[in-house]
Amino acid sequence: MDAVLEPRKQAVLDTKKMLDEARITEQRAALCDAAGQALYNPSKFTLRTLAEINADILSGERDYDAAVLASGTATPC
Repeated sequence: MDAVLEPRKQAVLDTKKMLDEARITEQRAALCDAAGQALYNPSKFTLRTLAEINADILSGERDYDAAVLASGTATPC
């Protein structure tokens, strides 16, 4: 789904921001127009960005675990 929506993603985000700033609550038609599709994703996230965030979190957890083990303050089970 993201592959279909991604080419117009920035247009959707820009339109969403403009509509929110103008306090327009009925946004569906304008966002569909911006997406060029019958559906849209107004989230700043895509599957790709969520995967990158997840990889960063996992990397940080491994770094934290290694630091705790190296400090001698924790013992693995």
